[in-house]
Amino acid sequence: MRPSVPPPARLLWAFDFDGVLCHSAKELCMTGWVAARRFWPSEAHSWPDRPDPNILSSFATVRPVVETGWESMLITRALHEGEYSTETILKDYTASLRETLIKEYGEYPPEAYMETFRSVRQEWMNR
Repeated sequence: MRPSVPPPARLLWAFDFDGVLCHSAKELCMTGWVAARRFWPSEAHSWPDRPDPNILSSFATVRPVVETGWESMLITRALHEGEYSTETILKDYTASLRETLIKEYGEYPPEAYMETFRSVRQEWMNR
């Protein structure tokens, strides 16, 4: 009698296209909001603990231009302050608006944003 041989393993690739496998806009907006409040305490001291539904909705609209998580800090602040419309963010973010926001908000290096964003996410995962 021959020993049974398991079937060959199958490889499955899964790509996270936001809105297809995982709708991350709400989580990304919430993390960006909390991280922004922590990163800019003097500017954000009067912000509520959570973004209002209009900001959540606007963030979901502009989510496609967010390339990395820390950028959600810039976008949630821009949406909260109301200086840029969703249309402007969608049209200009990757071309020039990201750099404009970085300059307007203090010219911190991306690593500073990344660390704050990462720490907020890590705290939530550790709960």
